[in-house]
Amino acid sequence: MLFRSLRGLGGSYTLVLVNGEPAPPGFSLDQLSPSQVERIEITRGPSAEHSAQAVAGTINIILREAPRTRQRELGLRTGYQAVRPVLGGSFSWGDRSGALSYTVPVSVYQWRGQADTRSERLAPAADGQVQQLRTMGGDQYWGGGFNIGPRLSWKLGEADALSWQSFAIRNLFNNRVQADTTVLQGQPPISVADRSLSGGHWQMLRSSLQWSHKAAGGLRLELKAGFQASSSRSHGRTDGDDASGTPSLWREVDGHNTERSVNASGKANRPVGEAHTLALGWDLEQRHRRERRRIVQNGVDLLPSVEGLPFDARITRGALFAQDEWELAPRWSTSIGLRAEQISTTASGLGAPVESRSRVVTPVWHVTHK
Repeated sequence: MLFRSLRGLGGSYTLVLVNGEPAPPGFSLDQLSPSQVERIEITRGPSAEHSAQAVAGTINIILREAPRTRQRELGLRTGYQAVRPVLGGSFSWGDRSGALSYTVPVSVYQWRGQADTRSERLAPAADGQVQQLRTMGGDQYWGGGFNIGPRLSWKLGEADALSWQSFAIRNLFNNRVQADTTVLQGQPPISVADRSLSGGHWQMLRSSLQWSHKAAGGLRLELKAGFQASSSRSHGRTDGDDASGTPSLWREVDGHNTERSVNASGKANRPVGEAHTLALGWDLEQRHRRERRRIVQNGVDLLPSVEGLPFDARITRGALFAQDEWELAPRWSTSIGLRAEQISTTASGLGAPVESRSRVVTPVWHVTHK
C-alpha cells in the first residue's frame, strides 16, 4: 500500500477496506487505476463496526459507482522503473437504462524494481563455533496483472435499492537474486555464491449483493451477502557454489495456497434527536484455507513430515456491535460502542485436528476535535 498507518501506529492497527470489505492479502493501491476510485474515506479512530485491527482507524477505498449517464473512458500511461519502462492502461464502460445502471472498469499494469543489498551476520554455525558472514548482492523483481470491477445498481422504488458488485484481480510476479558471501570468521556455509529465480501468480474473485432501505424517521437498513475465492502458486530455484567454484547447492521451493469464504452482514442506522446517531449490526463469516509447501535441497525433502503435507484450516467468525455517535459541540464529537466477537478455528494436516474457540468483548470510546 502507498499508505498503511494512521495516528502514528503501525500498519497492523489500520484496517484497509475496498467497498467496505477487508482488502485481500497482497492487495496494493498501485493495482488500481485512479479512474476506478470514486473516493477514499478515512476514519481516524476505532469503531465498534470493525474488529480490533482498526484501533488506529480505517481506510475505505470506494470504487466508482454506476454512472447516471453514458460513460466511456480510456487511459494509457507509461513510466520508467528500475532499468526498463513499464506500461499501464484503463478502460471504463458505463450506462443507465431506466432504473438499472452499470459500470465495467478494467485496468492493466506492470511494475519493476531493483535493489542492492549488503548484510553481515554473526551467529553460531553448525559446529557450535561463532560464524561471521558478509553478503553482498542484487535483487530484481518485476511483474504485472489486471483487474476488473463490474458494478450494477437497481432502483427498486423511492426507498429501496439493490446493488451487485464484483472485483477480480490476477497478479504475476518474478524475482531474481544474486548474492556473494565472504566468510569473516568460522566455518563456511554450504555455498558462498548463490543465484536464484522465483515466480508465480496470485488471483482473487470477490462478489457481493447488497440491499438498502430508507424508512421514515431517517432509519436506514442494509443487508449484504457475498463470497470470495483466491489462490496463489509459486516456484523458486536456487543454485550455489562453494569457495572453489564447485556446485554445492540446488534447492527448489513449491507453494500452493487456496482460500474460500462466504459472509453475510446487516446494519441499521437511525438518528436520535439532533445530536445522536445509533447503529446496530451483525457480521458472519466462514473461511476455509488450504496451504501446501515443499522444499527439496540437493535431492532431499526438507522436513517431509511438515513441509510436504497439506495444511487445512476452517475459521468461523460471528460478531454483534452497537455504537452511538454523539455530536457534543460544533467541533467536538465522540463515539461510544461495544463489539462482541467469537472465532472458532479447526486445523488439520499436522497430526490430530486442533480446535480452538475464543470470545472477546471490546468497548470503544473515541473523542474527536475538528
